Amino acid sequence: MFSTPVEIVQALLKDPTNPEVVNRLVSPDAIYVSLNYDNPDLKKLIPWADTHRNQVKTNYERN
Repeated sequence: MFSTPVEIVQALLKDPTNPEVVNRLVSPDAIYVSLNYDNPDLKKLIPWADTHRNQVKTNYERN
């Protein structure tokens, strides 16, 4: 098995579409976060997706 976090990430990046590799390295309750910079269709579904400049607000400011 792997001894460092770097080795785990390297193994995952070598074969990220192989379900056997992903299932062996990723916890079943993991949360996936997509870093998406420009996808208008996704932004319609998830308004906070995309790149936002000078718009950082705390939870208190949003409410």
